[in-house]
Amino acid sequence: MVDGSDATFLEGLCRRGARRLRRVNFRRKYATIWSLDSGDTVLNLQGVCCGVPASIRDTFAVIARGAGKDMAAYREAAMHMHQWPVPEPALRSARIAHQRLKR
Repeated sequence: MVDGSDATFLEGLCRRGARRLRRVNFRRKYATIWSLDSGDTVLNLQGVCCGVPASIRDTFAVIARGAGKDMAAYREAAMHMHQWPVPEPALRSARIAHQRLKR
């Protein structure tokens, strides 16, 4: 398994070209797979993403590189992420917890 610490993950993404990133947060109770915050400098990831394979890290790097959402590279990366078989039980339980918090 790949080291999934926040700092190691961030370092790997920066080596892949995501130089604007300053922080990566893994959140076990996060209801979505990823989001970018703070001017695209903070990448929030669902906790199940901490041990993703290199191809998925490459995809996160494209997303975090600052490619606009209307650019083909971003759209292809997002489609690749949505096709990745995220461990459903973990994501489902995070979404349930998220819904409970919203009530």
